Amino acid sequence: MAEPVSVAQLEVQLRLAVGGSGEEASLAALIVAARRAVENFLDRSVVGDDASLSADDLLVAALAILMLAAHLYENRDGGDGLPGVVGVLLWPLRRWSV
Repeated sequence: MAEPVSVAQLEVQLRLAVGGSGEEASLAALIVAARRAVENFLDRSVVGDDASLSADDLLVAALAILMLAAHLYENRDGGDGLPGVVGVLLWPLRRWSV
């Protein structure tokens, strides 16, 4: 399954040497963790056969994943929940159930 954010994109976001940071495996893990956190917040899949986001919404979700992965890299303790701007991006995409 292809992630909506690549390691190279995260390296650019973090201002690391693309393909030469030596942290590619760790960055890939951060991308997966960020995607799963986004999917948990949205209560829907971002990738895979059961993904239900429009193309525009997927771009917004990918930006949120990129920002969250960068936040996790820069704040190794994880912090408290989603950073505010990530929540603002994702709030309109959230699936609400009653």
